[in-house]
Amino acid sequence: TLFPYTTLFRSFIVAGYISTRFGLKHTMFIRVPFLLVFLAMLYFLESVAISLSLIALLNALYESLYWMPLHSLFTRASQKKKMGSEVGKLFSLSQIDAIIGPLIGGFIAIFFGFGTLFIVAMIFLLFSIIPLFYTPEIKPHVNFEIKEGMKIFKEHTKYFFGVGAEYFGSGAEFIIWPIFVYLTLGSVMSVGVVGALLA
Repeated sequence: TLFPYTTLFRSFIVAGYISTRFGLKHTMFIRVPFLLVFLAMLYFLESVAISLSLIALLNALYESLYWMPLHSLFTRASQKKKMGSEVGKLFSLSQIDAIIGPLIGGFIAIFFGFGTLFIVAMIFLLFSIIPLFYTPEIKPHVNFEIKEGMKIFKEHTKYFFGVGAEYFGSGAEFIIWPIFVYLTLGSVMSVGVVGALLA
């Protein structure tokens, strides 16, 4: 899990430059091809020799091209007096997805196969960009400088390491834990059920 997150750190710098040049909404659009190729590579990984480093790189790119503009758009659209409840709703909705998603994914994989599961995931991805068409474009008026980023890192090092520790925990949760559950219980559906219960 180390390589994806060290790559993610560098790809956030790339996302910063893209956001400054094209705007936050277009940055989120740009991530879609990377995610589609990433999903396709995962699907064909068993039958085609594909570099795991390349898959990790694509993962880091689409993650940074999504999360950085999402956070920027969210902070600009939120009302200061309701920020707490709005952040709560944002995290609650993603948690609901974390409960329902593994169950639906496990069901589709068992009864219709992984090919169908990947197609369904791609369809959901395409539907997810529809709200962006109704979102005004915002270009962050910032001169994105690596030197300035390093200055912020030095001033707030503990926060960077805190977020980094959380990413490693997420890596264990999303990569190692499903493999452990599958090897222990021996079925794809068990991964979905256990994932839903944990969420």
